[in-house]
Amino acid sequence: MTRPAMTRKRYRITVTPIETDGRPCEDRCAIEFEQRSRADWMRLVEELHLRRDLSSDECAALTVGSQLLEDLAARPRARPSNALDALRPKLQLLLERLQRVQPGV
Repeated sequence: MTRPAMTRKRYRITVTPIETDGRPCEDRCAIEFEQRSRADWMRLVEELHLRRDLSSDECAALTVGSQLLEDLAARPRARPSNALDALRPKLQLLLERLQRVQPGV
């Protein structure tokens, strides 16, 4: 019996600097990329927010940051990555600790 494939959600991540003078940014104005994940990030943020010990921004940052790290660590690599391989043991420890804080992760 074959299991149905888990659907992967697609997310667009955009990081935009906030200028101190309120003017539009002029050079490198945004970092933008796509990320796929099996997790429902919106649900995870909502669940974390129910704890009421973190602000909305902190809930979003913790969820997005942990999901990006988890998906990056789990991604199969065509070529070995010295940077990721060196970080993998500590990253795994961090993700296990985050799992205790955010059980839905």
